[in-house]
Amino acid sequence: MSVKKSILSTALVATGLIISSLGFFLYRVWNGRLMDVEVYGALGFLLSFTSLLSFMAASGTIAAIPKLYSKTGRLKEILFSSLVFTFVLSSVIVFLALIVYPIITGFVSADFLSYTLFLLSVPFYAFLNVSLGTERALSRFELKVFSDITKGLLLIFLSMFFAGTLAGASTTYLLAFAVPATLSLLYVLFKHGVSTSFSMLKDVVRLSFILFFLSAFLKVLFSIDILMLSVLMEETFVGIYTAAQTVASIAFLLFTSVSFVFLSTFLQLLKKGIETASTYYNKLSYLLNIAVVVLLFYSFYFSHQIITFLYGERYIEASNVFPMLVLAYITYIALGLVGPAAVALDMERFFIKLSALLTILNVVLNLLLIPAFGIYGAAISSLVSILLLSLILRYELQRKGIKLELKPFFPYITGFLLLPAGLVNPLLYTLTVLAASLLGYKVFYVDAR
Repeated sequence: MSVKKSILSTALVATGLIISSLGFFLYRVWNGRLMDVEVYGALGFLLSFTSLLSFMAASGTIAAIPKLYSKTGRLKEILFSSLVFTFVLSSVIVFLALIVYPIITGFVSADFLSYTLFLLSVPFYAFLNVSLGTERALSRFELKVFSDITKGLLLIFLSMFFAGTLAGASTTYLLAFAVPATLSLLYVLFKHGVSTSFSMLKDVVRLSFILFFLSAFLKVLFSIDILMLSVLMEETFVGIYTAAQTVASIAFLLFTSVSFVFLSTFLQLLKKGIETASTYYNKLSYLLNIAVVVLLFYSFYFSHQIITFLYGERYIEASNVFPMLVLAYITYIALGLVGPAAVALDMERFFIKLSALLTILNVVLNLLLIPAFGIYGAAISSLVSILLLSLILRYELQRKGIKLELKPFFPYITGFLLLPAGLVNPLLYTLTVLAASLLGYKVFYVDAR
């Protein structure tokens, strides 16, 4: 697979994932507009909690499948072992949701339906990861794009009818994962078939658990601010922060969209040598930074307008913390796809230790800063922790052979130099930065070949 073809394939999958992420974004915004701020805070906490369980159900198979396939080529055995593994873990989640959870929490009210539906979406998340992981391992992307578009459109369509209550939000969330997951699994099983051999089960379980712990620590690191706010502050502030975090996640949308396919592509290019993989890494980093630098400008320049347009005047305070969260997320993108690259280069154990240490640091910072600065303290804690994660991982990637080039930072330099023009005419600024950055890409990467 050439670097050029890899870039095009990544762009194709990213398109589907952007639609999926846009659906999730609109789903959260509509619920925020219709719910009371306090209830929306409860939804933000619930989504963070459910996401942690989602990683448990997936247990790293989303990354384990392409890694094992790149090393062994035994697709059918890997698929069968992954299905068995996720089926067992998903059954445990269902048991916890329907039996153990109500006994422990005592939830017997209507709210229990909401919590249960959110938890029941986890198995579908796991099965969706298995089927799509297989497609990524094969470098076949039509199912991936189809599933993501289906999930995004379902989130948008169902939110029109069910948004505004926890039960409605839960129903939408469950169906949006259930439908594409079921269709994707049927497609994979009929097209590729499965082996009944358990020969790869041990490898799948071992690598999946390693990657599960990594995913879990990362998810905690990125969502601990919501959890800490839920403990230390009133739900109104949690709702405001959830609104700011939801809009700021647009910055992360590009990263997650590309990173889903980056891993398997990067693994294939590594077979051609570290130089080829490094070139792909830096080219992709450059293209990501073009979009990110424009987004960073608009998040600071139009923060009040963006929040009030999406959520209304009730959430106006979120506009003050929103740019800080965008900056925090962008620090994880500016240096490239450091996380997936670290996994591809077998740095999982180091990654886990680093994420665990930074999660502890994030908790300590939240405990110190939230009582003093409220939601701003939570944003500062996230910014510091994520920045340290990015810098340390990028240093380790440099030691592994992924060259740290200055060329991917050209869009940021251009954006900074043209900033005075942006304060006068934002549209002209946007067009100029895009044109200059694309010209730079042509000079640095196309003409330089």
